[in-house]
Amino acid sequence: MLNIFFGDVDDALLSGNDYFDANIDYECIESEFGKKIIKEISGADVVDKNSVIHPDFGSIPTRDLAGGIKSLFILKFDDDYGTLDLGR
Repeated sequence: MLNIFFGDVDDALLSGNDYFDANIDYECIESEFGKKIIKEISGADVVDKNSVIHPDFGSIPTRDLAGGIKSLFILKFDDDYGTLDLGR
């Protein structure tokens, strides 16, 4: 379940981008889940854990993926915030 709070909340994840970059193992990008999510959301193909080929922007580093994609990775692969179960 997604909860949205306004104001300061203890232990809140304030920046999915920063949290992903600092805490998530980029190996998850090469997982079947990672490849599928990146392809469906951005249209990009995963080259390796460090880069993707985007149809509009060409080769981009994975650290430049959209914040929504990074948030899905946090929910799927992080033990502290991970509660995503897609059932697929």
